[in-house]
Amino acid sequence: MQTNPYNLETLVLGNKPVRKTPSTPVRALAFTCTAMRPYFIRCCVLQIQQQTYPVDHVIYINHPDAADRADPYNYISLLNDLAPQHGTLTIRYGRSGTQQFNHMQALELADLDRYDLFLKIDDDDVYRRGYIQDVAADYVKQGWDFSGTHAHGIMDGTKWGPRNCCQHLGMEPRDIELGVAEMMPSSYAFTRKALDAIRTIPATIDKNEDILWRRSLAENEQIKKHVRKRSGMAYHLHGTNVSTWNSFKTIL
Repeated sequence: MQTNPYNLETLVLGNKPVRKTPSTPVRALAFTCTAMRPYFIRCCVLQIQQQTYPVDHVIYINHPDAADRADPYNYISLLNDLAPQHGTLTIRYGRSGTQQFNHMQALELADLDRYDLFLKIDDDDVYRRGYIQDVAADYVKQGWDFSGTHAHGIMDGTKWGPRNCCQHLGMEPRDIELGVAEMMPSSYAFTRKALDAIRTIPATIDKNEDILWRRSLAENEQIKKHVRKRSGMAYHLHGTNVSTWNSFKTIL
């Protein structure tokens, strides 16, 4: 039997998915993609499990050469002791595709009909304990379809700038032309309506997912966009990706 390289191993931890209650009227799903950052993803899971608002979490761990569940880039066994007290944690290991493909693989791990809000959670940023509760409360008050916020606080190596703010990770002329709001990609939150809109984007398009999503939704007049005032997140400068842009290095 031929092995599916995009589903080499799947693990479900926890007992029951989150439910609506009078105190938690919005059902939330966090989704994360990660590759080659084992320490970051463990910290990420622990941050979400410390949230004051109940949330289910789905994660797609991926690697370009994934071929076997015994690969050293499969971190499921690093996370298998982190069963949540409330909600579920579902993790899959498989081969990398485009960023759009990878994120859709994460979302495939959940029954989307169960949820009202879908939160993009990056493995390397900081989410305060009240972050998801603030997002849910803002949604109930404002009734948006797609929202995000700014990062309040920036980590750069051993330096911490609590008063520094990062509004976005770069806006191109096309974004300005479309009127894209300045928001951090790691703070994006969607209703099912907005999520279904970005799910129609072909997985073959090899471009950063945040650019694809924000432009697609900016062009959709049926999607209500909103910038949340309460942040609850901090940005982490590190590595060799967009986080090391020289424009950010001058902040701290």
